[in-house]
Amino acid sequence: MKLKTIITTVFLISLFASCKKEDLTYDMPAMGGNQIQPLPLDLWIRDTLNIPYNISVKYKWDASELDLYKTLVPPMEQNIIPVLQAVNKVWVSCYIQEAGLDFFKEFCPKQFVLVGSANYETDGTTILATAEAGRKVVLYDVNNFDKTSATSVVKLLHIIEHEFTHILHQHVMYPTSYKLVTPGAYTSAWKNFTTLQANNQGFITPYAMNTPDEDIAEMVSTMLTTDRSKYDAMINGIVTASARDALRAKESIIVGYFSDVYGIDFYSLQSRTVAAIKYVTTH
Repeated sequence: MKLKTIITTVFLISLFASCKKEDLTYDMPAMGGNQIQPLPLDLWIRDTLNIPYNISVKYKWDASELDLYKTLVPPMEQNIIPVLQAVNKVWVSCYIQEAGLDFFKEFCPKQFVLVGSANYETDGTTILATAEAGRKVVLYDVNNFDKTSATSVVKLLHIIEHEFTHILHQHVMYPTSYKLVTPGAYTSAWKNFTTLQANNQGFITPYAMNTPDEDIAEMVSTMLTTDRSKYDAMINGIVTASARDALRAKESIIVGYFSDVYGIDFYSLQSRTVAAIKYVTTH
């Protein structure tokens, strides 16, 4: 009796489903899902960075890309193109003009992630960029960028040049002689030093005192974003002779490294970069 009841119930359910078959039909979405039309900003990024250099830019907010324990904000849309225009004009174009398109395509990071605010650390320091395995660069503080301000443009490009130097030396290490110029002065307490104090110990910035890798990245980024005559005046103005000699020794190693490993005339790249920064701030 129980089995008969079960069979009857199944039959009725099947019959009901069959009778309602037409009512259950509906339009299935395309296999690719709903298509979202790209914004003009997306098309600009595609044509300017993605297609020519295979560089993607992520500006839409995605907390999974960032430190979940930090208070960060998205970038303002009106600042995205000005930031990327500066990066393209000063960093991308100058390296391509000096080293060639193949060089740039091989070594450039493949993704930029843009964040509106700076990344503040509990020790009082500020993170303005991070690079992951030479492939992704996170740029912070986008909302404070001002293309009409030379200080703002130099700050942005200093960050880009710094991170790109890390990519280059991770591919081919700079000479070990660099680490021997100021071997005993590296310190994790670099944030306690002023620029003047760092200069008088043979470092271009306080952050350069952190490690040799940060030292060379700070040297390269500072030289590339500073007119050579102004850079020379800055070095010559350091009162400690041994510090001046140390910075000149580091400069010489960097110039040789760029030439020997990558075939780049560093001083020519410096001139191009400084001229491009001036162009960005005046156009």
